[in-house]
Order: sequence, then structure tokens, then C-alpha cells
Amino acid sequence: KNLGKGFAVREGMMAAKGSRRLYMDADNSVSVVEFNKMLPYLPTGASSIDHAYDVVVGSRLVEGAHVSLKQPLLQRLANFKIRAVIKMLGLGVVRDSQCGFKCFTAEAAEKVFPKVTTNGRMSDLEALVIAKKMGYKIKEVPVFYAYTPGSRSRRHEYFSSLWDAIRIFFRVRRVTAS
Repeated sequence: KNLGKGFAVREGMMAAKGSRRLYMDADNSVSVVEFNKMLPYLPTGASSIDHAYDVVVGSRLVEGAHVSLKQPLLQRLANFKIRAVIKMLGLGVVRDSQCGFKCFTAEAAEKVFPKVTTNGRMSDLEALVIAKKMGYKIKEVPVFYAYTPGSRSRRHEYFSSLWDAIRIFFRVRRVTAS
């Protein structure tokens, strides 16, 4: 049974064993090659670097990002509205929480993902908000994004995303750093 993107990502991130745990959208709108842009910001080996980040997020909205084919206008408007609600609720950890290309250190993944409860698209947002609340350092990096025609959200997913954002707002207050 399909339990949603959030469920699949949570299970995968908790089962993964690597020191860096990357997940990406199935439509390959951001190529795995873009991971090279994240590497300079991630800790290397056993040494802890002061400037290293615990979570590195691919973004279509920061300077240096390139979008080769834009989403349809209605989808862009829906995403704009969702970002506005996220910002209004004070959940704006990064500019582009919905770009499905994120890397967590093993420690961050093991502490954050067991606390994520959202099974839908907004699980990305919940993971980032929890990571921030737990004190993990987050970096947003520009990526090359190629929209895949046919890869779009349904209208009910838009409303579900808005509801999930509101639920996350109330839920994350109870999250602790442990």
C-alpha cells in the first residue's frame, strides 16, 4: 500500500547506514550529479569541521539556481501560496523546503526522522523544522532543476499540504532536542 512520500522517505532515511543520507524526488527533476554541490558543506570523515552543516538542501530559489523548464503557471501559484503560508506560520527554515533534494548527516537523520509524522509532501518541511529546532545547522545550495512534464500535484494535494503545514506548526512545539 502506498503510504505517501513522507512515509517512504522516513523509512528509507532511518534504514540507511551511510554517513551522508541523500534523498531525491523520483522524477529526477534534480540530478544526483547536483550532490557534488553539497559536498563542500558536509562533514568529511571522522573529523568535525566548524563550518560543516548537518543538513544541506537543494534549492530552486536561491542565487545561482537554474530552472530549465518551469512548472505550469497554476502549479507555480499553488507553490507560491504554500510558501506564503509556511512563512506566515514561522516555519520558513529555508526558502525552498519543497525541492526534493536533501542530504542529512547520519546523526541528524537518526535523530530527526523518527520524529517526523507527516506522510505526505510536507514531510520535507517537518523534517527541516524539527532539525532546526534540534539545533542542527542547515545550508541551502542552488541546484539545476528540470521540471518533468506530467509530474504534478493534484488539487487535493494542495489542500492537504496547507493542512499539513498548519498541523506541523502546532506539532513541532512539542519536539525536544533529545
